[in-house]
Amino acid sequence: MDGRQMTEIDRAFVSSMLLDRDQAADKRAFGHALLIVGSEGMMGAAVLSVGAALRSGCGLVTAHIPAGERMIMHVTAPAAIVDSDPGTAFSEVPDNLHYYTAIGAGCGLGRSETTVRALSSLLSLLRDSGQQAGVGTGRDSVVRRPGLVLDADALNIIASHPDLALSLPPGSVLTPHTRELARLVSGLAGVSDPKREPDFPHWKYPWAGPELDCVAALAGRLSSVVIVKGHRTLVCCPDIPVCTGMDSGTARRGPVKLYVNTTGNPGMAKGGSGDVLTGLITGLLARGYSPLEAALLGVWYHGRAGDDAAGLKGEESMNASDIMDNIRIL
Repeated sequence: MDGRQMTEIDRAFVSSMLLDRDQAADKRAFGHALLIVGSEGMMGAAVLSVGAALRSGCGLVTAHIPAGERMIMHVTAPAAIVDSDPGTAFSEVPDNLHYYTAIGAGCGLGRSETTVRALSSLLSLLRDSGQQAGVGTGRDSVVRRPGLVLDADALNIIASHPDLALSLPPGSVLTPHTRELARLVSGLAGVSDPKREPDFPHWKYPWAGPELDCVAALAGRLSSVVIVKGHRTLVCCPDIPVCTGMDSGTARRGPVKLYVNTTGNPGMAKGGSGDVLTGLITGLLARGYSPLEAALLGVWYHGRAGDDAAGLKGEESMNASDIMDNIRIL
């Protein structure tokens, strides 16, 4: 394990984090998640992420999607509120961001210049609000209005526009798969020589070596939780920044907490699985969990839903919709 201590995310570990559900509370007491997702021709990602958020236990879920695609959401997720964007992709930041306790963005957004500008505005507004601090499990020190989860095209946009990383609110949750992680690390480091890029796409458990140094450096530099999706998904959480640059050679060892998941199977290596995870973590963050708690609970329950789906349909035949349908927070 390269000298680092890993904590396994198992049933007993996540059960100790679960919040009670107040019998006298109304829906607003359980949080409001906003998903900024989808674009023309990419609404499947929006449906999957919003559907997963609806299964997280949060009280309300709003989908900010292109106006021309709103009927898809009304039909597939009638419990979700629809907030329409005038463009064919994300082009305008929704009003009244303070209404939401968590925001998830990136699934199926595309990377048009209009979307780049809109994402930049969103990050700046959230950073300037100063309403998110801390990434650990101590609820007393964490203000969750609103938390932020970024995936897919949101991460790819930041990789190609590294100045946007300066606006990323501390305590965000990033959910890259290994190829997105390679782009993100290389983009923020200013690396253009492929020979210097970490070989994340071929990175397998047990986690060790320079790739792990890079993940720790990324989490430390951004003061954010980084989830590396894949076989035995890794969650990396810093207490404080631990590095001065993105190159693993400049990273100094610090209090970076590492967790490895114990659920999931190869049948989850299908398009849309990551969209489900993003929606689930966003909903858990809205529900009242800290960024780290939402990440840990999200990856474990996501993997367990995948295991249940495989048990019903087999690893070959299961798909992301099956994972979404099998999410059960018990």
